[in-house]
Amino acid sequence: MSDLFEVLDEDEFKREQALGASEVPDAPKRTRSKREPKTEPRNFTTWYGLPTVYELCSMDRHAEVQDSLNEEEKAYRQRLPQMMVYELHPGIFICRDCFLQEVDKEDEATHSA
Repeated sequence: MSDLFEVLDEDEFKREQALGASEVPDAPKRTRSKREPKTEPRNFTTWYGLPTVYELCSMDRHAEVQDSLNEEEKAYRQRLPQMMVYELHPGIFICRDCFLQEVDKEDEATHSA
């Protein structure tokens, strides 16, 4: 007989089955820590990697950012007031346009000064 398999008697087989796969003594336990989503650099690739929800943007300068868009973008965004936003801090949501223009950084700078 080859050395590929090990013959177990009935009692030994039942003991091994009772251990279960998670209790095998040599099996390393895997743990995963949740990472904070990456928000830099401010580009489309980073934005599409963020977990987003449908909500209203809560940035102070949101209206100003929307006014700076071209006519086609304005028309599209005015049809749907809710948009995909990322929750920067609990209760603080930022839309893609504000994210790309780094409005949250400017707001933090004016509040801290």
